[in-house]
Order: sequence, then structure tokens, then C-alpha cells
Amino acid sequence: MPLRANLRFLYGSDPQDVRDGVLAEPLRHPPGAAVAYTDRAALVLGWLAEHLTGRPLAALARERVWEPLAMRATRWGRCRRRPPRAARPPSTTRRRAAT
Repeated sequence: MPLRANLRFLYGSDPQDVRDGVLAEPLRHPPGAAVAYTDRAALVLGWLAEHLTGRPLAALARERVWEPLAMRATRWGRCRRRPPRAARPPSTTRRRAAT
């Protein structure tokens, strides 16, 4: 679950509790009446992909996106340690002097 979704406050940390909570939320607008970006929509899409295929989203992403695009250093979820080529937070990167 994306950290920015910040759903632990509402539903706890158990994945099934989060899923049940998100799916029980009422619609804010009738379908087709408004467009709003939400992490919840992405979560529901991921759950739907898992349900339809019977496979974890991480495996689907690896097999259908990362591997066909030869993205060998791309990972899904948290990394145990930062790979050598990983992006660094802005506070730890060096800025080049203006020339």
C-alpha cells in the first residue's frame, strides 16, 4: 500500500482491514459527475488486477511491466537496502557549482 495513502489512521495496518474499509467508503459523487484523483482508485485497481488474475500485484508488475521493458533495477514496494544506482533524497545529493 502506498505510504501517501495514509490509510492506517482510518483502518489500521492489516491489509484486509484496509481493503474492507476502502471498499465500504461511500462515493463522493455519482459516477460520471466528477473526476478526482485519489490513491484509493489506484488501490482498488490493484486489488481488481490481483482478484482477476489470482496473482500478487508485485508479480504482475514484474512480469508485465518491469521485465518486458528491461527495467532490471526496478522494484515494487520497500527495498531492504538501497541499490547502488538508486536515487538519493535531495538533501544527500551534491549540487554542481555553476560554471
